[in-house]
Amino acid sequence: MGDKPFGLKMRITFRPAAALACVLSIAACGATESRTGSSSLRDTRSFIVLDQPPIIEARNDADLALVRLQSTRLDPAALSARTDARFVGVEALPYLTNSEEGQKFLGLGAPRAISRGSPPEICPAVGVAGGAETGSPADAAEASVRACLAALSDTADLCGCRLLALDRILTVPRSEMAYAVGTTARLQSSALGLDLVIVAEDVGDRITLLRDLRGPVGMLRHLPDGAVELTLKGQTDHVFAGRGDSIGFRRGRVAERIEVEDETGRAVTLLIGFSPDEIANGAGASVSGQPKG
Repeated sequence: MGDKPFGLKMRITFRPAAALACVLSIAACGATESRTGSSSLRDTRSFIVLDQPPIIEARNDADLALVRLQSTRLDPAALSARTDARFVGVEALPYLTNSEEGQKFLGLGAPRAISRGSPPEICPAVGVAGGAETGSPADAAEASVRACLAALSDTADLCGCRLLALDRILTVPRSEMAYAVGTTARLQSSALGLDLVIVAEDVGDRITLLRDLRGPVGMLRHLPDGAVELTLKGQTDHVFAGRGDSIGFRRGRVAERIEVEDETGRAVTLLIGFSPDEIANGAGASVSGQPKG
């Protein structure tokens, strides 16, 4: 059976209320916000946020012409004059500042655009486009939506892609800019006698740190083409390899089902990003956690 991670010798029962206490809070409330004005229009670190933003979305490539048309009509000066418009500092938009895709978008020069799968709960895709080589804002918007749609090949019948932001215009409600850097995870393995509720925390470079109240439990590394490598801490580290399935977004972060095995066939399953209620109601039902064969 080998060493148990961290020398754990007892099963820990899943308790949704306790899991909630482990989830890191999203720091977004203290950022700057102001009424629109000419000085704000020149502030490259602020975004125009609307109570009722335009919906710019495509279900397939045939809708991209409409995406271009709607994007062309997004006039920052006109939008900033609306009574429901505010300028909000980028630090108040955690999805842009904390997610890898959001950071990529912010790092691009204008024109730039970012799109996300819609509905986000079941459509785990993002498209980012822009930079100096991009001809116009409409080009960036079309390219980002096209890239997002291309990433949805497995759920094309259920999903579309919605434009999140174009240059400094937010085209979704501000509430959709939440992002959970740390989130609840459940680690299970019958072979290792594990059933743990822990915290999964992104640390960059497609690496997720797994920890409990005492410290690190393991590390998940995302590899190309959906492959993953899970390392569990112990007297001797255990390495497991397999694949991860992206399910959809929860508070801006992709919820994942991970299924891996070590070289002896011992299986481990890891659910990341699901709410405690989802986990309790069988969010990972398709992942057994039992040894194969």
